[in-house]
Amino acid sequence: MRNVGCRLLVVGWLLTALAAAGAQTSTDWPQWRGPSRDGSVLTALPAQWPQALKKRWEIPVGAGHASPVVSGNRVVVIARQGDEEIVRALDVVSGKEIWRAAYPAPYTVSSAAWAHGAGPKSTPAVASGRVFTLGIGGILSAFDLATGALLWRVPAPDVLPQYGTATSPLVDGTDVIVHVGGYENGALTSFDAATGKPRWQWNGDGPGYGSPIIATFGGVRQVIAQTQKFLVGLNASTGALLWHLASRDDFGQNAFTPIVFQDLLINAGLDQPLTAIRPKLAGGKWI
Repeated sequence: MRNVGCRLLVVGWLLTALAAAGAQTSTDWPQWRGPSRDGSVLTALPAQWPQALKKRWEIPVGAGHASPVVSGNRVVVIARQGDEEIVRALDVVSGKEIWRAAYPAPYTVSSAAWAHGAGPKSTPAVASGRVFTLGIGGILSAFDLATGALLWRVPAPDVLPQYGTATSPLVDGTDVIVHVGGYENGALTSFDAATGKPRWQWNGDGPGYGSPIIATFGGVRQVIAQTQKFLVGLNASTGALLWHLASRDDFGQNAFTPIVFQDLLINAGLDQPLTAIRPKLAGGKWI
């Protein structure tokens, strides 16, 4: 997908190749940064790459910065047209629209972020036949992957992040984890993926603009995320805060998705150093 003056075009050259690979290996690209949320995929690569890519199709979908995702024979993308956010499922081979779901999404762009436009920034997630989207104004939705029918929706919060919502939903088994809310008033929340009912919430900080991941440290599965002012680790089952570190840049733009390498958690930020930490339990406390 490329951004042309904030007008998104989903272009089906690499997508078709990915679909062909996926058909052989049952590997999709269903969320932000791929199947394992780490930018990698375990699949057989072509023995020989073509000299040049051949464009198969091109579909204008609207304005925004969210990445498309691939599940089976579908490409799913969210973008803005006029005052609506539109979620589309396209055939990965032909680009033909399978379904579209549109809803009113009023949003006023902050003067500090006018160049971003009013299009959504959060990449959808697909799991268990459902599509989860988070609009620029904080509307969280779940759609049926087969038909586009709305399954449930959480309305926009009263307070938004200063530059619009940008964190991408994270699916963890039967839960979908999203940092909802806004500036100084947010809740990192685990929702029941089938019903949209909250299972746990941590309301210790507003959301950042990066996306949460799941990782295991000290034998504990954790939701790890940059929030407005911190890097946090929450118990993935209960939402209890395990540890947190101050993490804030001069412009309030924590927008990094953490990376895990072996027993290290790698973090960065705008005008901040690249750091690696090793969260571990010692004497019943996280250090």
